[in-house]
Amino acid sequence: MTKPSEWSSVANKKAQAHGDSQLAEIALGNLAWGYYKMGDFERSLALGKETEHRARELDAVYDQVLWLNNIGLVYYQMDQLSTAEEYYRQSLNLAQKNDTPQLVIDSLTNLAFTSVQNGRLIEAQQYSEQAFKLAHDRNDRTSELYPLLVRAR
Repeated sequence: MTKPSEWSSVANKKAQAHGDSQLAEIALGNLAWGYYKMGDFERSLALGKETEHRARELDAVYDQVLWLNNIGLVYYQMDQLSTAEEYYRQSLNLAQKNDTPQLVIDSLTNLAFTSVQNGRLIEAQQYSEQAFKLAHDRNDRTSELYPLLVRAR
């Protein structure tokens, strides 16, 4: 039986063979995410960084923001909070520059959780309020939930 990680690996190789750089980048990112979900953080980081680099080269800004957030999440899970925060800040800056509201919400929420873990509760509250307001203004009830969870913590 084929594992999902194998599917992404095969998709990446086939996309590269056909010269489809964008599809290869996405498949590689999916592979990085699969390793994250399996708990192989080192492999996830290596692939995630390669994927972010490819997205940057392709000027695939939306994807780049996603991968920066995912890299931050891996560092967060590894309890390397300052490094996670650096990646979240990069993703926030890029998402704001490119007017991608959902990714701005995600980045703000990730920064809020990291601030809680670092004991910077006022900062966490500010990030979560910004994320909540953006989600609320978009009538995106699902995206309001994580900022509310940060408030509860």
